[in-house]
Amino acid sequence: MKMKEQKTTFWKISCLATLIFLGSGATVLAQVVTSYNDLAFDGSQLTTNITTITSPNGGNTLTSSGPLVDFADGSATPVTLSVTGGEFTGAVQAGHGADPTAGDAFTIFDGNVSGQGVLSYAVPEDSSDLVLTFTGMSPNKVYDLTFFADRGANAWDRASLVTLSGQDAFMNISSIASDNPDTTNFPGGVIFTGPTSDTTRMPSDNPNGYVSRFSNVKSGSDGMIVLTISYDGSGGSHLNKGKYAGAIRLIESGNVTNDLDGDGKADIVWRNTDTGETAVWLGNGLSTPTSGVIAGAPDAWVINGKADVDADGKA
Repeated sequence: MKMKEQKTTFWKISCLATLIFLGSGATVLAQVVTSYNDLAFDGSQLTTNITTITSPNGGNTLTSSGPLVDFADGSATPVTLSVTGGEFTGAVQAGHGADPTAGDAFTIFDGNVSGQGVLSYAVPEDSSDLVLTFTGMSPNKVYDLTFFADRGANAWDRASLVTLSGQDAFMNISSIASDNPDTTNFPGGVIFTGPTSDTTRMPSDNPNGYVSRFSNVKSGSDGMIVLTISYDGSGGSHLNKGKYAGAIRLIESGNVTNDLDGDGKADIVWRNTDTGETAVWLGNGLSTPTSGVIAGAPDAWVINGKADVDADGKA
């Protein structure tokens, strides 16, 4: 955006909500609810305001379906997680892997939910996938979904493919990595091929703390999205082809009050305080925004505020 050449000219940045409600001086920000679930829970792991929904197979005593809870206060949210496929026996599998000490997984999960333990299975005849189904989502809200697993062994030989489906919109913002040996399907060795990719390849041994992460997720009218973890490895016998899962985080952002064009993404409003000229950037996640002048603004207007442009729960 080109600024005026006068040295006295300044631009101020704001969210649309402040512009709309500037008469009352109110700033409307999206409500954010964060939920964590430990997919491979053991009694000695973290328990505060998280859920422990896991596979119905394996003889554990945990539930395989239930509402996620707000990490802030433990209250139930409208979103239900249901797990099918896989196996979690408890004691043995809860001891696999380790809490993340590096990377995105450390930033997101450390101190909130334990990353140790993996939900997996190794049944030769069972070719089904591990499926995490989220229901009760609002089509008018946007979500950020992060998935993490660390088996602590076997590296890319027992890799998993994490696939998002059922959504109307999303952006893949998974960890940046270049050590993926599958350069045919993932050119450059990265674990996902770009922001429009609905899949992310995850190693079985994950000391770098890679995560599969999708932001700006909008469900369809049915309020459901699905995360499928399928085997994508190349090594080991048929007995060792587990699909691994450790923990998830779901962030729900409130109704998008900062959204000018109705695409579910917050937009940015600029105002030239010298001339009153006002312009808008239509947010597109991490991509370059579309810009255009929308109106003049009298000097009495004071525009300031903040918005979550990429729906990661941070303004």
